[in-house]
Amino acid sequence: MKRFLGILCVLAVFTAVLSGCSGTSQTKSEKTSEETTETQAKPAVKENDFVLSKDSFYYIGDDYMCSSLLYAGGKYVYSNKNGIYVKESLKENGKRISKASPKTEWSNGAVLSDGKTVYYVTVKEGNDSEYEYAVYSVKTNGKYEKKVLSGVGPASLITVYDGSLYFKNNPDTEADEDTMIMRYKLGSKKEPELVSQDYQVNYNTYYNGKIYFSADTFYSMDILNDKSLEYPVYSLDLESGRIDIVAEYSYADSIAPPDSESVAFYSRRISGTNAEKYIYTVDKNDNIKKSERLPANADALFVDRNTEYALMCDYSSDKYEKLTKFDLKTGKDKTLAKADKGFQCEACTSGLKTGDTAYFVMTSEGKKYTSTVAVKKVTGDKAEACKINGKEKIEADSYWITEDKLVVEVNNKLRVYELK
Repeated sequence: MKRFLGILCVLAVFTAVLSGCSGTSQTKSEKTSEETTETQAKPAVKENDFVLSKDSFYYIGDDYMCSSLLYAGGKYVYSNKNGIYVKESLKENGKRISKASPKTEWSNGAVLSDGKTVYYVTVKEGNDSEYEYAVYSVKTNGKYEKKVLSGVGPASLITVYDGSLYFKNNPDTEADEDTMIMRYKLGSKKEPELVSQDYQVNYNTYYNGKIYFSADTFYSMDILNDKSLEYPVYSLDLESGRIDIVAEYSYADSIAPPDSESVAFYSRRISGTNAEKYIYTVDKNDNIKKSERLPANADALFVDRNTEYALMCDYSSDKYEKLTKFDLKTGKDKTLAKADKGFQCEACTSGLKTGDTAYFVMTSEGKKYTSTVAVKKVTGDKAEACKINGKEKIEADSYWITEDKLVVEVNNKLRVYELK
């Protein structure tokens, strides 16, 4: 479970993923000059400072827990089962700006913020044991908390763009399918409108005026060209409403950090020694690049913010996992370190500042439902163990990395450690 969630939270955790789209549809980068001339100039992308946190999941006994941490507008926003907190720095206690009531709980730990306003989703049990979901907002000073939208089903927030809230919604609280992207004009009395046509949406990432999303089925009848595609990823332009195909065999959960120059999707077709694996990147000019083919016995978990290399977990050995570095331009990979026995490789990206140094997390099952966490610092073609409070390993419920710090959650409290 932790390995699966770690990969998704990138990917991993971060979470996460893309693959060969050649032969399925023409991308923007493949258009002819004649087609480009006929296309109208793309409207300017409106400024968007909103950051969406990545959930961190864990279990205490049979109880499911979820928490998150993000950085936006000079503030840290942290949520756990007790409420939402705002901090000017990670080491201070922070101010609780919203708290859960005995009858209302967070639908999930993910929150959306620009440092001024925080959006979050709640759920409570209503009549006939039906669950009632609602979207709330509150200022980061704790004022003006209000219900933004109700009756939305198990909504997942995506972003706020040009005065509208975008979210993924499933009207049927008991079903996993028919989840689509909706738009709600903030402050209006109009009902949310569907913007992803009839696509069934699974994972999604906002970047540069677009929402990248993947279809929720193995075979998706593509509306654009009436073709059957496998795990397609699309881009939805929030200015024009246009939907384009980006790739196949992928999940639209970017494995690049939020301050990256591009989004990066990991693509995997088939498994085992014949697996076809690639990384697709899309920059701010909508240029789509496909990497050299990745090793079949490794999974890509993280792409640096300059999209020059990928950190990968090589699981070819039955005794241990290896951390490898893959050059996206040359296709060369190199082993950086071996995980200790019983440890799994996880990259840790989230809605936080990353800095220029890459870190990699190794985890194993800890005591009393916690994780044992070790961190490797990647410098050039080397990965060295970091000291965490004088030790190489630490117990934690959840964990995040921001710049040169490891942030861990223990019993719904944050602890911050310098990585040395």
